[in-house]
Amino acid sequence: MVISFSFENVRDHLLQNGIVYTLRDHPHKTGKDWANSGRRTKKIADVLITEIPFAHWSRQHVEHSGFTSKLEWGIAYCKLNNDPEMRKAHLYKVEVILPSYIERNGQP
Repeated sequence: MVISFSFENVRDHLLQNGIVYTLRDHPHKTGKDWANSGRRTKKIADVLITEIPFAHWSRQHVEHSGFTSKLEWGIAYCKLNNDPEMRKAHLYKVEVILPSYIERNGQP
């Protein structure tokens, strides 16, 4: 099951830094997977997905979220998922698996 990143800032953060924290409104498969920029788009990277208990969601995750603040990130999640109280939120760490990252970006 692919993980999609429709927000350009989040997608760019993943590709530039090799890691991003993301909020989802439903449980997502963990382990090895692949990422794209939206439905029916090509793969942008192979990734490793790890779930983090949502109760641990904090400002510490903002640094690798693609957003400038926890508030900005929360507002984006609520609007995208029609979940104004964040009752369905799940927090995931997504890391690029290096061989795919190297192929895409030409970096050692």
